[in-house]
Amino acid sequence: MSNLSLKYMHVQIIGVFGMVLHILLLIAFIKDPLKCFRNSATYLVANLAVSDLIISSFGPSFISFRHLGLEFIFGMALGVSLPAIVSIAADRYLMVTYPFKHHYLMSGKKIIIWITSIWILAAFRAATQAMIWPHNVYTLSIDTYLGVAIVLLTGILYVLIFISLQKQTRNLALDDASGSNRSQATRMLKEKQFVRTILLISCIAFIGIVPYCIAYYVLARSGMLDKETLALDIMICFLTALFFLTFASNPLIYFLRLPKYRKSFYLLYWRRHSN
Repeated sequence: MSNLSLKYMHVQIIGVFGMVLHILLLIAFIKDPLKCFRNSATYLVANLAVSDLIISSFGPSFISFRHLGLEFIFGMALGVSLPAIVSIAADRYLMVTYPFKHHYLMSGKKIIIWITSIWILAAFRAATQAMIWPHNVYTLSIDTYLGVAIVLLTGILYVLIFISLQKQTRNLALDDASGSNRSQATRMLKEKQFVRTILLISCIAFIGIVPYCIAYYVLARSGMLDKETLALDIMICFLTALFFLTFASNPLIYFLRLPKYRKSFYLLYWRRHSN
């Protein structure tokens, strides 16, 4: 047991790193020093942050100790993270393409209902999966295909968003440079930046999650999971670290790419600490 725990010590470190970052992000959402986080996108990003926080908190322990309760918590949070990413994509698609429908469909109460539904379905999936402990290869293969499908759907939505934004940009270029047009151009620029950031997170999720799931599926089918070889241990440790780094790094990506997140963090942590 101790050898297994030491084997995944790097994953425990990544988990602590992710916990700290997500807690700081959620505090920034709650405090909201710039009063800029009261919108549907923020609620969905906060939902993603909560699920990623749970994965960073309980996932490394589940990998090390394989407890049934940890299996349920980890599986539930994992079942929320991917739908959360595609929900953000759908929200931005409606915001850019159908702004009036977005105002109606993405109101605060409806967002809460949608997020609650995701958690209920994820909890049901996790409970069902825990009943067939240890992992069944058939279930694992379904999860792999479902994860790939969600990531591909997210990519398609972002392609459609970029096409719509490009059309709007060309239309603005044909008009005169009035104050309202400049304001709209600034809004579209910010929207593009946010969309590119979430697209980057989706790509990182694809790179981190899919190879791990495929490798685990292949090894489970071939019966190699119980074999102790150096090459196999190195590969599993690397893919596991990449998997958890995917969920731990999102707040850092927001901070590096989005000015309002950087400024909120600065006002909330650096300036207050220096004062």
